[in-house]
Amino acid sequence: MQLFNPSASSPEPLQLRPYQRDIVEGVENSNSPRQLIIAGTGTGKTFMAANVIKRALAVGKKTLFFTHRNTLLTQSFSEFAQLDLPLSFISSGSRVDLTQPVQLVSLQTVAYWSNSDLNELKFKFDQVIFDECHITNWFTIAQFFCPPLPEKPPFKVIGLTATPWRRSKYESLADYYQTPHVAPLPGVLMAQGFLSPFVYFTINKIERKT
Repeated sequence: MQLFNPSASSPEPLQLRPYQRDIVEGVENSNSPRQLIIAGTGTGKTFMAANVIKRALAVGKKTLFFTHRNTLLTQSFSEFAQLDLPLSFISSGSRVDLTQPVQLVSLQTVAYWSNSDLNELKFKFDQVIFDECHITNWFTIAQFFCPPLPEKPPFKVIGLTATPWRRSKYESLADYYQTPHVAPLPGVLMAQGFLSPFVYFTINKIERKT
C-alpha cells in the first residue's frame, strides 16, 4: 500500500460553507448508527466527508471510505489531502497498511479478500462511509460491512449521495439508512452564490431517415 503525505506547503485548507458545517455537525452530534448525507452535484459531499473523518480522528476514531471506481479514489484523495488526513489505499496494486487510521477502499479489491481478512478490516475501524451509496450499498461485498436494516454493524455507517433513488421500486436507501442530512436545493445555493447558474439544452424533435 502506497502512503501519501500531503505537502506542508500546500494551499490553505478550504473552510466549510454554512450548510456544509450544519451537515457535518449534524452527523457528528447524532447518535444514529446509520446516517445519510444527501447533497446535489457541486455541493461538496466528499469535502464534507473529509471533515466528518477529521472530527472523528480528533476523538480517536478510524474510518473506512468505500468507492466503486479508482477515479473516485483519486478524487477523494485530493479532497482529503486538503485536511492532511493520515491515509492509505486499499486498491489494486497498493500495499495494505492498516496502521493508517483512514483507508480509501476499492470495493472491487476487497471483494476478493478472504473472510478472515475482511473480518480483520471490519473490526479495526469505527466508522464506514460509502461514496455514491445509491450504487455501492447494493454491491454484495458492501453488505458484509453494511447489511440491510434491522441488522446492526459494529460501527457508524454514513452514506453519501446526490441521487437518493434506485430504479427498482423494491429497493430503497431506507433499507440501509435511518437519519438523513439534506443540503439545500441547487436553486437555493445558486441564490446564495455557492453554485454557478447553468443553462441546459434539450432536443425537441428527432427526424429519422428511413
